[in-house]
Amino acid sequence: MSDQAAVRVGHFSPDAPNVDVRVNGEIAFEDLAFEQVTDYAELPAGSHDVSVAPHGSEDAVLEVTLDIEADSSYSAFATGEVGEETLQCSVFADEPGNIDSDQTHARLIHASPDAPAVNVQVADGGPVLCEDIGFRETSGYVPVDAGSYDLEVVPAGGDDPALSLPDTELPAGAAISAIAVGTLADDSLGAKFAEDASWFVGSLVVHSSALHFFIPVCIPDLPVVSAKERWAVVSSHAVSSHLTCKWTFARFPRDDSGIYRKTPDTPASVIEFGPLGALALGHFWQRVEQQTARDGANRDVV
Repeated sequence: MSDQAAVRVGHFSPDAPNVDVRVNGEIAFEDLAFEQVTDYAELPAGSHDVSVAPHGSEDAVLEVTLDIEADSSYSAFATGEVGEETLQCSVFADEPGNIDSDQTHARLIHASPDAPAVNVQVADGGPVLCEDIGFRETSGYVPVDAGSYDLEVVPAGGDDPALSLPDTELPAGAAISAIAVGTLADDSLGAKFAEDASWFVGSLVVHSSALHFFIPVCIPDLPVVSAKERWAVVSSHAVSSHLTCKWTFARFPRDDSGIYRKTPDTPASVIEFGPLGALALGHFWQRVEQQTARDGANRDVV
């Protein structure tokens, strides 16, 4: 178990300027614009003092205490309006559960201050995915088949869409938040899509003529640098000790820093890495091949 949590921040106050976010007095996120969502950042579990101020200023417009638990992920969003004195921090736990490789776990987060409670449904009489979601509420994650959908956001109890979202892509094996943003008053109602931290399970098996058993290893849902470092330690241990090793690891959205993901059209044994991750994977397999050549072991990935 880790003593860390993963937290990201989003700016969804339509009349607030770009902001800086301080955690325990230090700038953690800088010059955050409306509708922007940061990457996840690692914080120790416990209580943290968080303040939000206009970019370049130290005069906070929002101050909260954020309580977070170890091995958990959170989205902390600024919602409401400065002019209406309704600005708040809305915190959502990112807990999509285990996601099948052909499904998406999707949720709605309602962050439009003047929009009524809404339903989300597939257009043209399709099924209702979630209903009666009010401001600052979330639907929770709904498992759906991955693919492209024409979606509608409809006021609860009504028929006419307040927002149409044609050709919405829900990628396989992912957790997605659709965040209702903007206001009805100025016709700026829209949706921001963000991929959430999520989990899936993979296993590495190294067979040899030595002992055959597995060590369960859990890499918690943390930013990728920590996860990769821990993964490297686990891999090395599995090879050098001739053990069958199985681990659970965090899955994060891809970026250029080497974040890894499983793709829907690859076998369960194949994990695709980003640029830095590919280097680590190549180095690891080289060590496996060297080791197996020395002791005649057979290596499988399942």
